[in-house]
Amino acid sequence: MRRATSSIDPGRGWSRTSLAPVLAPVLIALACVTGCGGGGPTAPNPPGTREQCLAGAVFGSPASAPYCLPWASGTAFEVGQAYCSPPGASHHRRYAYDFMMPMDTEVLAARAGIVVELREHWPDDDPQGGHENMVSLRHDDDTISLYIHMRQDGVLVEMGDSVPRGGLLGWSGSSGTSIPHLHFQVCLRSGECSTATREVTLPVSFRNAQGPLDSRGGLAVGTSYTALPCQ
Repeated sequence: MRRATSSIDPGRGWSRTSLAPVLAPVLIALACVTGCGGGGPTAPNPPGTREQCLAGAVFGSPASAPYCLPWASGTAFEVGQAYCSPPGASHHRRYAYDFMMPMDTEVLAARAGIVVELREHWPDDDPQGGHENMVSLRHDDDTISLYIHMRQDGVLVEMGDSVPRGGLLGWSGSSGTSIPHLHFQVCLRSGECSTATREVTLPVSFRNAQGPLDSRGGLAVGTSYTALPCQ
């Protein structure tokens, strides 16, 4: 069993306790430089306030984005938390998404890249923050994508692997202070996905997302998106 460590701190994410009142109705009812695919932040990044975060939420055209949704074509998942969340939420100053995936969902590479960090030894029933299994890919423009809350021993790739877009990274889980879901974010460059740099994240678009976008062109919280075939 690999026990690779990571300098990347994904933050607290969804806690089992804080999510309960948010998810109850749902359960009952059943960024960057040119080429990053999301425009560039026009406000300080990391932003000091939610208003600055929203001001920097410049999403490029999905048709020209290099990213695809990180799950299989024909499958849909809901956005449980989107970017620039209200104060008190883990995405308060972050361009990131939480996708409400059940355990053991296949997680695919949203963009081709090299595996630069991974972690898979934490158990899924460990509620401690910071104990999140994850995979990190470096892309050809030096941006970094993170896939967090992977299943224990559920990462299939190895350090240094070259993974194509759509390649299988492993399976989703609930490691860390979390319920089952996948946290996804993209950082500006290597070394800037840590607490020390306050995660210089980027607003990105997905070229194969079928579903209504919000007024800024991003994915909307509470909305389910189907992955179309990614060309």
